[in-house]
Amino acid sequence: MPIPGASAVPAAQGASAPVRVDLAQFARDFPTTPTSALAKRYGVSPTTIARRARELGLRKGREYRAQLLREKRVAGKMQPARGPAHYNWKGGRTWERFRDPRYLDWRKAVLERDGYKCQQCGRRCKKYERGLAAHHVRSWADAPELRFNLTNGVTLCRDCHMALHGLGPKEVPLIPCACGCGSLIRAEDPYGRPRRFVNHHHSRGRTVSAATRQQLSRNRRGRSLTPEHRRNISKGLRTSSKRIGRPPGARSTR
Repeated sequence: MPIPGASAVPAAQGASAPVRVDLAQFARDFPTTPTSALAKRYGVSPTTIARRARELGLRKGREYRAQLLREKRVAGKMQPARGPAHYNWKGGRTWERFRDPRYLDWRKAVLERDGYKCQQCGRRCKKYERGLAAHHVRSWADAPELRFNLTNGVTLCRDCHMALHGLGPKEVPLIPCACGCGSLIRAEDPYGRPRRFVNHHHSRGRTVSAATRQQLSRNRRGRSLTPEHRRNISKGLRTSSKRIGRPPGARSTR
């Protein structure tokens, strides 16, 4: 006699007939019961159970997944590889190396030998620049005997050093400056913050005295803006994504 709401599930390999399954009971058991236990109960493979659950839109419950994670932690299957077992182990902690007096003396000697100049791009760095690096030609882990050898070091700026380790700066698109000057600028500043214009990036012109500046200011009083200046202001207002003027509901305190 067929079971109400039952469906035929293909039997395991070697069985003679499919197994009749109560779908309502299956839907209740699947979220909280291991797939292997359901496969053993119905005499089919775990793949068949997973496929039928996927067809019915069933998923394991949150409590079941949390319990599974707890069991894996107890069994030690989720512990990350540490120390020499890690694939990128280099012989010790980085902060311990940077505090080693031998490393500090080696780094200072490498930078002084190269004149605080990046040997990759030729950039002249400041003496106490934070990003200046003394890079090991042969890595710290692969050549322990050359860790403090002066010939195994080279001076690199931060950008070149990070690029050498595959962590170079990302490509940033160029955008037109929002001031209307027509020049292209990077869409992000060196710290990764978005920007629309750069302060004082235009040519500064000739240097004049304070008295000359006051005289030029007096000469400009009462003059209207030039047509070109008006066009640039209008273009900036049209293309600006920021609200112009006071926010709604703001009242003057005057």
